Amino acid sequence: FGEPYESVCREMIKLRQRLLPYLYSLFDECHRTGAPILRPLLFEYPADETTYTADDEFLLGDALLVAPITRPGTEHRHVYLPEGTWFHYYSGERFEGPVHILAHAPLGEPALYVRGNSAIPMGPDAAHTNAGPTDPLTLLVYPSRGEGESTLYEDLGNGFGYQEGEYARRTISCESSDGRITLRLGERQGSFVPERREVRLELRGITAAQSVTINDEEHTSYRIEGGILTVTLGEEAGRTTVEVVL
Repeated sequence: FGEPYESVCREMIKLRQRLLPYLYSLFDECHRTGAPILRPLLFEYPADETTYTADDEFLLGDALLVAPITRPGTEHRHVYLPEGTWFHYYSGERFEGPVHILAHAPLGEPALYVRGNSAIPMGPDAAHTNAGPTDPLTLLVYPSRGEGESTLYEDLGNGFGYQEGEYARRTISCESSDGRITLRLGERQGSFVPERREVRLELRGITAAQSVTINDEEHTSYRIEGGILTVTLGEEAGRTTVEVVL
């Protein structure tokens, strides 16, 4: 279709590729529990009657909310955000639900919202699934007051070895209160060992930090740029606790 549509499509495909670790974890959850990957809002918020008629937006897992625009030439739409703290994926703007908002979603920046304290596992840029390196794995988190928990699932990506325990599953929790953010990576379960050396923790909305510790040891090799605090971790099987004092 030519520009600008070619570039927009390319960036959306790249985002989908980067989200594959998150999507793969959702498929594991669906396999184990039956929970759908694409969910109506009422699935996660059955006590909120407003979600019963919200049929033009949906949840991707429990941590991403998508409100698509389906009419040409339209850049704004109404979005309902249920209970909790939500962040616009592109701008980082924060919203406290439940709330009705008017979202600006120009072509190439869909109305995509991330639930606070949810770790979104994201892979590197790749043109296709066999593009090569799995380094680094980025854990994208928008800290907010309270706590949240996510699950990361990985395996070889082909075959039935997972039935014999050849998988890697771990919980990731984030807690934020009183100027302190604590992120915990649970012990890796299963016999699968990911082929990567680096896990990158990306905390968005952070402009300054007094200290960063990893397993109670001070860590100085972190950076803050553009409101993003980035901490680089090794791929370890054991528990890891990262604490940030703001």
